[in-house]
Amino acid sequence: MVFDQAIIVLIQLLTSKILVMKKSFFLGLGMLVLLSSCLKEPDPVPTGEARVKFVNASLTSGPQDFYVNGALKSTTSLPYSASSGYVTITSGNNEFAVTDAGVTSTANAISSYGIDISSNLTLFYFNNATSGHSAGLIPDDMTAPDAGKAKVRFVHLNNFLGTTNLSASISGGAQLFTGLGFAVVSPYYSVDPGTKFTLAAAGVTNAPEVNSGIVAGKIYTIWVDGAAATELTGHTIIQN
Repeated sequence: MVFDQAIIVLIQLLTSKILVMKKSFFLGLGMLVLLSSCLKEPDPVPTGEARVKFVNASLTSGPQDFYVNGALKSTTSLPYSASSGYVTITSGNNEFAVTDAGVTSTANAISSYGIDISSNLTLFYFNNATSGHSAGLIPDDMTAPDAGKAKVRFVHLNNFLGTTNLSASISGGAQLFTGLGFAVVSPYYSVDPGTKFTLAAAGVTNAPEVNSGIVAGKIYTIWVDGAAATELTGHTIIQN
């Protein structure tokens, strides 16, 4: 009799444990379903169009081809001092490569940048401070100039000057800036139509006046190089 009662108690205990385990199991399943409903794929990063123009600013180079993510983007090979029009690319991470005309196996310079939607950019291919080549990207401000004015900025690309800084002024007028380092771009300046510019740097003896034919409503980039540490030459790009 006592033995039978003990068996009944044991069966009741086992049954209650099984019920608890079942409840725990189903509770665990409920949590799993809840967690899986919370863990969803992240929203894709939006992409859109951007625009870039290419400039061959390497004095020692032949004509160059410009690639973005392995696709040829320059419609013609660009000789020294030439620039392209804007071409459309996709925003996000982009790899830029520059090669000699017709060469697809070896790049003279490669650089990667994250590109914002609707941005306007200029990629310069230039001789760097170690006598190699670099590809540097700068943003272009397309905001219209003030009424009756033009906007102009400067880029220092004379690698012969080393750490020597560039300065520029309006010919016969105010100083625009001093201390612009190599491979650095200046802010934009508002100038009058017909403005000409004088360039200077320590040790430079040959720096012809820069006459870009400034017109009201236009936006200009003047990049400056030279064939020696004693020379400065200005080259003008019209952005708009």
